[in-house]
Amino acid sequence: MKQLSNDIKDLFTIIIRQETKRYENGFDKEKIIENSTQINRDFSIMVSPSNNHLHNALRLLFKIDEIVENDQKIEIEIKFDRLPQILLIMINRTLQQNGNLIKNHNTLLIPPHQKVGFKTYKLFASVIHHGNSLTNGHYSAFIQIDNRWFEFNDSDVFQVNFKRVKKISKGYENSSVELAVHIDNLKHDEIIKTE
Repeated sequence: MKQLSNDIKDLFTIIIRQETKRYENGFDKEKIIENSTQINRDFSIMVSPSNNHLHNALRLLFKIDEIVENDQKIEIEIKFDRLPQILLIMINRTLQQNGNLIKNHNTLLIPPHQKVGFKTYKLFASVIHHGNSLTNGHYSAFIQIDNRWFEFNDSDVFQVNFKRVKKISKGYENSSVELAVHIDNLKHDEIIKTE
């Protein structure tokens, strides 16, 4: 049982570290590598009109922050020590407007392949919310099985082409992706066995 637990944990574990570099007069002064942090969860990203592609949203999540203080430039960067075999990306669809939380209908392009750090991931599934608000609506999912895409909508399951997956996942009428599941491109066939 413990081995199964470790195997499952290995599928989702991300280990990151924060590197801080200090510059004085344009030259390296010191480099501080803070302890690695293990994350056993998904990435959560925000969607906005200027941040409408998954690649850009992930880059913003791990961008280099620059701080200038007392004639010193400080760069803080997140580095990956380990990436998961299965990458879960939650799309935060909440906006605050006049003190109320509302659904964010901004579009987000989810590509079939996504590079994160030193790995390339293949889109395996996406969960879609259909509805105008956060408090009501309906969920469906697209899942890739044997290189074919299927739409799961209550008891209806039917094969679709990737064009439909892309259209609905990006944001169509009142539909928007809320979860994207990616699998390490090199481990895809090993993880997804359809015997």
